Amino acid sequence: MFYDELREAVSYFKKEPEGVNAMCEIMREFERKSRNKGRAEGRAEGFARDVGKDAPRDGQKDARKSVKPSCANCMPKAWI
Repeated sequence: MFYDELREAVSYFKKEPEGVNAMCEIMREFERKSRNKGRAEGRAEGFARDVGKDAPRDGQKDARKSVKPSCANCMPKAWI
């Protein structure tokens, strides 16, 4: 290695028990954050996909507006 400080740090994290334990903790934290980020992205993608399912397609009526309410006071104003 060209840099003594880098060589010493690499040696510490690979050979010394304290360094190995420190690197394991760092990697566990990295794994946890990566897993949580992936889950959040997956939920957002699934949510975006599910939101589009209820939208009316071209040539279709919006099912919510075609429902005739039995009581105008009970139904949202957008449905009337």
